[in-house]
Amino acid sequence: MTDLETLHIESGLREIPFGCKPDHVIQLLGDPDERETDEDGDLTMEYLELGLTFSFWADFDNGLGEIGTERTGALLCGFELSGDNQETIKAFIEQELNADISLEDSRVHEEGRVQSWIEVESKGITFWFDDGLLYLIDWTCKFDGDTPAWFHADSDSESKGSAQEKKTSSLAIATEAPEVAEPQAPSSAPSSAPALTQSESETAEKEAAPPIHADLKTKVTTLPDDVLECFEACYPNSPPIGFLLRKEYPELWLRIHSLPDSKRWPTEESEYQTLYRRHYKGAGEVLGEGSHCAVLLIAPGEVSAEELSVLSGLGGPLHAYGAMDESLWTGKKGVFKEPMFLFGIGITWESGCYDAFIRATAENKIKAIVVELEEGCIYAPYDGGADLFYDTEEDRDDAQKRHHAWLPPRRTGK
Repeated sequence: MTDLETLHIESGLREIPFGCKPDHVIQLLGDPDERETDEDGDLTMEYLELGLTFSFWADFDNGLGEIGTERTGALLCGFELSGDNQETIKAFIEQELNADISLEDSRVHEEGRVQSWIEVESKGITFWFDDGLLYLIDWTCKFDGDTPAWFHADSDSESKGSAQEKKTSSLAIATEAPEVAEPQAPSSAPSSAPALTQSESETAEKEAAPPIHADLKTKVTTLPDDVLECFEACYPNSPPIGFLLRKEYPELWLRIHSLPDSKRWPTEESEYQTLYRRHYKGAGEVLGEGSHCAVLLIAPGEVSAEELSVLSGLGGPLHAYGAMDESLWTGKKGVFKEPMFLFGIGITWESGCYDAFIRATAENKIKAIVVELEEGCIYAPYDGGADLFYDTEEDRDDAQKRHHAWLPPRRTGK
């Protein structure tokens, strides 16, 4: 059996990358002590002596998606895999993975224990801790063809990211909102079109970018009363939160980065102009210029609707929908440390009118998504880029070809 000292946590373990198949693990570690396949087809292999559990997901082409540990103080290549090692893992992320922590949060169990987690969005990895003890490493990415370069491992594994349940109904709504121009469907690039280089894409981006007019005002409209019911009918598996939507609907999802070379935050005004151009281009395609949309925002209880309206730069009164489902901050899979509340406002999407809103999300001052109310397509900006949700998988694939140079490295195969 391979010594633990030869293994590594990078993308799972250096010699056991996420996405690999069960036979690859068995070849390195030998036959598992316990092996079980559940009713969904997910396989779990447990190595009792090592204190390691490997989970392979059926909807991930039977690739490795989770690594669990119960062994306090186990070392992998000199790093603690389990124990009071949250600071060690943070140093590991910075020094070994050469990545930034995108989310660090915690909550308190009813029995008083503290569960915390560290998300490294650029690698698709989340480290979970229970009272300071690392017990699970979860990978949330899907292969999109080639193995990402950051795997640093020879593996023949490949996941096609099989589609989840599709949207079940349209968000078309009968409403007294003002008439707006019919959204124009984005033109699709031919499937044989060659991908642009970075410099070519940046040039094309500037030439085709919609104009930015800081003096234009946001276009506030009537928000339909049944917008939440229609959203739930369209996206039954997720609340209106970008990072949860992308986990449930990967076949409709495309992520673009705000800046070249995947730089996360602008540091000068010229970079904000690049950020605006990319966001207006992506949002204009997925939402449609002149489309009637709903902006759905979430915030903790101490933030009022008036404060959130100012922070978002939307310039209109927000409708308060109340607290979101408590499962979002309680239970094992809670993703927030406190109750979160939902707000909404109706707008007409026009490029150049939402600089303040885009900037607020880029600076992580607000969390929001924009939902087009005819087809249910979504623009979900965040601090680093935007998640775009298209009406069909084919539309998503066409957009991926057009915006090849804007994609995260793991989706371009770089």
